Amino acid sequence: MTQENAMVRNHLEGIRSKESEAKKLILDARARAGRIVEEAREEGEKLLEERQIEGVELRKTMVAGAGDAAKARIEELREDGRRSLERIEASASGRRPEAIETIMEAFRGGLRNAGGR
Repeated sequence: MTQENAMVRNHLEGIRSKESEAKKLILDARARAGRIVEEAREEGEKLLEERQIEGVELRKTMVAGAGDAAKARIEELREDGRRSLERIEASASGRRPEAIETIMEAFRGGLRNAGGR
C-alpha cells in the first residue's frame, strides 16, 4: 500500500501545484482586468472633458454669432429711425399737416415693429 499511497500523494501534489498555478493566474487576470477598467475609466473621463470643452466653445461661438446678428439688427433699426427723422424734417418744412401724418406713420410703424419682435 505504500506504493499506492505514494502514487496518490504524487498525484495530489500535482493537482495542488496546478491549483496553485491556476490561483496565481486568476489573481494576475484580476489585476490586469482592474488596470484595464481603470484605464478605460480615465479615457472615458478624458473624452467627456473634451466634449464638455467643445460644448462650451460651441456655445461661445453661438453667443458671439447671436450678438453680431443683434448688433446688425440694432443698426438696421437705427438707420430706419434716421430715415424716418429725415422724412419728418423734410415734411415739416412748411407743411404741418403732412409732417404730423408722417410722424403718426412713423409712430405706428414703430409700434408694429416693437410688438412683432
